[in-house]
Amino acid sequence: MVTISNARVRDRLIGVAAWLAVVAISTLVLVPSNGVRADDRELPHKRPLDETTLGELRGLYKKLIDAENVHDLETVKSMLLASPDSLFISRLEPVEKGEWGGYWGTPSIMEHFAALYSGTFPIDPNFTEEKIVGLSPDVAQTYTPVLITSNYGGQAPIGRHFLMVVEWVLTPDGWRVATDIPMPVPPPPHIQR
Repeated sequence: MVTISNARVRDRLIGVAAWLAVVAISTLVLVPSNGVRADDRELPHKRPLDETTLGELRGLYKKLIDAENVHDLETVKSMLLASPDSLFISRLEPVEKGEWGGYWGTPSIMEHFAALYSGTFPIDPNFTEEKIVGLSPDVAQTYTPVLITSNYGGQAPIGRHFLMVVEWVLTPDGWRVATDIPMPVPPPPHIQR
């Protein structure tokens, strides 16, 4: 006799297998001889956010970075989405273990920021490489290469390169940061001559 939970697992596996079969067949059918799949071509679409809104988000991102650089916890907190689903990704203590994890919810994020701000923590963004993308009329993402120097958890205050991805959500009170994900960028491989 199959229990409900086993039936759900079986149905999910069948669904995944069917989806993989459709993807495999579509790839065979849609890949022309030149190697470019039909779905790789850009299709025209209406961007969900206008230039004014993108400019507003650009200003808010700069305000966020400025507040972080002067360790202004109140301004940073005011820019966060007040939700248990807000997320900041960072190294976990002890940092020498090299583990990364999530700080969920405004209280946890702010507690972590207070620890970060107790030492060296400047963020140097490359605004010329900043990209803001509207995902919907009320969700946007900012992508910016940054150099972060931190002595958090006793690590040496050496600048490290990251791609900072910030997700913004439009609330009745304006745009707020829902997620802040600094992704480490590995150093380029050494060129041997």
